[in-house]
Amino acid sequence: MQAIHFYDKFSEKLKCVRGDHRAVTSIEYAVIALIIVAAIVGGISSIGKEVATPFNQVASEL
Repeated sequence: MQAIHFYDKFSEKLKCVRGDHRAVTSIEYAVIALIIVAAIVGGISSIGKEVATPFNQVASEL
């Protein structure tokens, strides 16, 4: 008897979750933001390495 009651409650909650797409949308936005941040960090890192060489040359000449 308890198993049937549990199944009824579980199926009701599952119906509510199935119709609610807000969590899925926010996860998608979080993944997009993560990709953008990773691209920015990678770009800044590579630019930093390229810019460091001329500054190090100038510093060694001084």
